[in-house]
Amino acid sequence: MTPSLPKLVQAGPPEVLSVLLDGRVVGSIPSSEVEKVVGHLRRLKVSATSMITDDLEVGYVPLSLGGAYPGLYLFTSPARFVRPVRNISIPSEESQNIELIGPFEQVFMEIRCPDGGDGGRRNAFPATHEEIHPTGMLSVVANLTPWSDHNQSPRNMYQCQMAKQTMAFSSQAIHFRADQKLYHLQTPQTPIVRTSSYTRYGVDEYPTGTNAIVAVLAYTGYDMEDAMILNKSSVERGMCRGQIYQTETIDLADQRSRSDRSQKMFRRSNVDKSMHSLIDVDGLPNVGQIIQPNEPYYCTYDEVTSSTKTYSRKGSEPVIVDYVAVDVKNKKHLQKVSGQPVDWLILVGQ
Repeated sequence: MTPSLPKLVQAGPPEVLSVLLDGRVVGSIPSSEVEKVVGHLRRLKVSATSMITDDLEVGYVPLSLGGAYPGLYLFTSPARFVRPVRNISIPSEESQNIELIGPFEQVFMEIRCPDGGDGGRRNAFPATHEEIHPTGMLSVVANLTPWSDHNQSPRNMYQCQMAKQTMAFSSQAIHFRADQKLYHLQTPQTPIVRTSSYTRYGVDEYPTGTNAIVAVLAYTGYDMEDAMILNKSSVERGMCRGQIYQTETIDLADQRSRSDRSQKMFRRSNVDKSMHSLIDVDGLPNVGQIIQPNEPYYCTYDEVTSSTKTYSRKGSEPVIVDYVAVDVKNKKHLQKVSGQPVDWLILVGQ
């Protein structure tokens, strides 16, 4: 029996490869000349007299079976991640041909360690670049792990992820910000053992969290696995204590419809005396005041109807007013106010 389907002939490698600049196809280049062009572009990048920018990303994707789409990808857009490496393919007396490379191109480059080793890749192509420092390939967070070479690699990766999940100390200007929600650590710590990158990047200005000293009960036969016991007195005295800053904006202009001719303003007038401890004379809550759920916290006065209306706070947890900011664009009447209540919490992670 003869097959009815035509015989499929596998196509060979393409004779030309596409050249893309910032995601747009700008031309093509013969496959046999791509490596020469890539080498020439890299020489121009490190040349002091070249007009090519130092941060040009030259991503050459070679032909491969089942791999990425081959081509020459060039990137010049701003706000890209780059890092420095030493280009050893260019002869130089000082050996200071520092080249900035991006995350896309480094996957297809041969970069060796400064010690001259092959990094466990004996069958790799000859290296064209060299790391400036043995930890140059690691991120900022990975460089903060002390003695990473004496720890199993999964733990080093876990630390990088946990550092991004910590509550931390996100901002020094928290009292001048108006974030919708911001987490703030009350008792940050600084590590006793640290790497040089910790000091170089000034991480002490923005601590990453609080470490708990875990005491292991030896010779007892008990194993808690991934659990831990916290001292009650330590927690009551502020261990792992943090805050959630929430900004609540009250705009009276949004509460008034187009057909409504009322003139509302913030003022405490004709209200029960029991609310004087909750609402100040300006109709706003006092700084440092604890507001319980469903408790009045601001008051408005209508000049047209001479009526007063109080508003209660929604939510299920008490908050503390940290500060109240006033919008002074409307000098005649106060129409907008922004307050920052604080929710207290304890956040413990392993």
